[in-house]
Amino acid sequence: MLPQNEKLVSMSEARKAVQARTGRRLDVSTLWRWAMRGVHGVRLEHIRAGRELRTSREAIERFYSRLADAYLNERSPATSITSATHAAAEKELAAAGL
Repeated sequence: MLPQNEKLVSMSEARKAVQARTGRRLDVSTLWRWAMRGVHGVRLEHIRAGRELRTSREAIERFYSRLADAYLNERSPATSITSATHAAAEKELAAAGL
């Protein structure tokens, strides 16, 4: 749910905010997909007004922030597994005298 002090914008208006931030022009359907399905478990905050979805510029910023966190958390376990595997290999090589 969006905070009440945020100004609501239509998805086509939100698209302009995204373009201003990223420099890429997105289709409105991309914003709808972010709101309805999400990306990596992160959904764009929105409200439904009849058939129209509305969001806010602040919600878009929170979406990007949460998405970045989701990507970082997704990669962290792989890094620790790789480090553990590397440490075990080093220990095995040291035991072998190499």
